[in-house]
Formats: sequence, C-alpha cells, structure tokens
Amino acid sequence: MKMILWILGIIIFVIVVQALYSTYYFRKSGELVKNPHVGRHEFGEKKNKEFKLFFGGDSVGAGVGATSLETSVSGRVAKYLTQDKFVVLDNRSVSGTKMRDLAKRELPEGKWDVAVLVVSSNDLFRLANLDEFKKSTEKVVGEYSKIADKVIIVGPGRVFDSPAVPIVVRPIYRWRAGAYIKVMDGEIAKYDNVVHINPVNPPHGLKQVENWESPDKFHPGDNGQEYWFEMIKTAL
Repeated sequence: MKMILWILGIIIFVIVVQALYSTYYFRKSGELVKNPHVGRHEFGEKKNKEFKLFFGGDSVGAGVGATSLETSVSGRVAKYLTQDKFVVLDNRSVSGTKMRDLAKRELPEGKWDVAVLVVSSNDLFRLANLDEFKKSTEKVVGEYSKIADKVIIVGPGRVFDSPAVPIVVRPIYRWRAGAYIKVMDGEIAKYDNVVHINPVNPPHGLKQVENWESPDKFHPGDNGQEYWFEMIKTAL
C-alpha cells in the first residue's frame, strides 16, 4: 500500500511540475504573438514580372517566433521567389486560427499566383470536432482553389514535439493528428491545383532541425521557420 501511495505521489508531483512548466512557456508565447510579421510587403526588383503571394492561417504563417520578417516562413518564401520575380506578399495570418476561422474569414480580393495556408495546428491542439473540421476544410479548399493558380496548405504541425506541451497529453496529439490529416488529404485530392504539406510526415524525408523552437518552447524560432520554408519549397 505504501509503495502504491509513493508511486502516486511521484506521478502527481511530475504532473504538477509539468503543468507549471507549460504554463510558464505558454505565457511567454503570448509575448511573441504581439509581434507577428504580417501585412503587405514587396520583395525583389520591380523590373521583373509581378508575382502575387498570399499567406493566410495561424501563428506559424504569421511568423510568430521569427526574429524578423526575412527569417519568417512567409519572408523566406517571398525572398526565394525573387530569383526572377517581383514578389508582392500579402500576409493576413492571425494567431490562433483554426480551420473554421479561416472558413469564415473574407477571401482576399483578386487572383493570386500562389496562396499558402498554414492551418490545422490549432485544430489539433484544441482537439476540434472532426465533423466541423471536415465541413470547414471543404469550404476553405474549395474557395481558395478558385482564387489562386496554386494553393499550398500546410499542417498540422507536430504539436506533440513541443517541449511546452505536457508530456502526458503528447501521445494523444500524436494519435489524433492522423484523423485531421486524413480529412485534409481527402478534400485536397479533389483539386489539381491544391497541394498538402504534412509536417507530421514531411515531404522528401525532411528531418526536423535541432533547436527549432522559439523562447516559448512552442512556436518555431528562426531555425524552425526555415524548416517550414523548406517543406513549402518542395511544392513551389
């Protein structure tokens, strides 16, 4: 009996310590979110052909965790495309965005060469209802496929790898991720101009980089932002 109580005490202690650890870093996350790298930006020389690049989605799309626009995911993609183009980047990503939020959001006006949607990590993190997620994904994929020559949808991120996420729930996120990925793959497969980048099983065997996280131990820092860019680059 004493052994059982001793083991339970250790388990409770570990859970409490992990909860305090996670709470501390999630508060730091709130500080990073105040400085996303969004808005309209221009890259390259104006003498080159204009290329319209749209970014939408969540905090990773907004560049939360990056130290500058140039080191953010959207900035890296835009800079990469300037080899022979004048890139006009419009980043309307909003931290915390789930698929249903993106489905309700007004579509960007005009026609785009590429639209990158970084979304579904918050659905996984919040364990969103799958039926609702499917309806929202169907709407998002269908609508964006009409306004861009190519749509690249990226997500969900590897929430279960985040040091800020309590150890006890990481297996749940790892197991549940497959359900959201299956829904996204099913809807995206209906359109020839829509591509899914799945960070859980990254393209071309790309491996997660070391020291990928930002100070909040949740969002990708500059190294992590570069890794997300490398994944997106495979679809450009």
